[in-house]
Amino acid sequence: MGGQQSKQPRSVSYENDSTDGLIDISDDVVNRLKGQRAEQRKDAKSQETSRKPEVVVPHVVPTTRPVAAGSAPAFFHYAEPSLTSMQVRKEKEAELKANDDYWKQTLAKREAQFKQNDAAMEKEYNDTIDNVKKLFENAPATYQPAPCQEFRAKLIACYKQHSKESLQCAQEVKDFTTCVDKNRVQLLDSKYAASDKK
Repeated sequence: MGGQQSKQPRSVSYENDSTDGLIDISDDVVNRLKGQRAEQRKDAKSQETSRKPEVVVPHVVPTTRPVAAGSAPAFFHYAEPSLTSMQVRKEKEAELKANDDYWKQTLAKREAQFKQNDAAMEKEYNDTIDNVKKLFENAPATYQPAPCQEFRAKLIACYKQHSKESLQCAQEVKDFTTCVDKNRVQLLDSKYAASDKK
């Protein structure tokens, strides 16, 4: 008796009348989930020997399904929620709160690190700007136009005229590069002569 499993699966349906969205479970189910069933059996045996058994009849409300005459209802709805289900809910809420606190602390630490990095980069940027200003504070304030402007204008005009035949502008390119090279040599000579005078 009870040695073999049933070949046909059984299905159970349950209507939840609770407005809180909680499922009412008995203390026995919670204890089985926690693995405390064996301890209760030992306690029950010791209590049976010490005092008379008390008859406890739980208040049950049958389901809305009609029950055939002579058969017992298949499942019950307990009217009062068990205290252990509330305790399980409180435990889970405490775990969720602890998880939220952990992630808030982690996020705050990351934000502090980003602020430190941002401050260090801002300081380095400002120091670089100050160094560049110091390097150029002795530079002459006069504006000197770029050299070879006339050759540059001829080259641009040639490219506009021969937009699909750029090799037609080879002479203008050669003239422009020669002008740039001459100006570069003159600039280097003037810097070299200025350094010899010092």
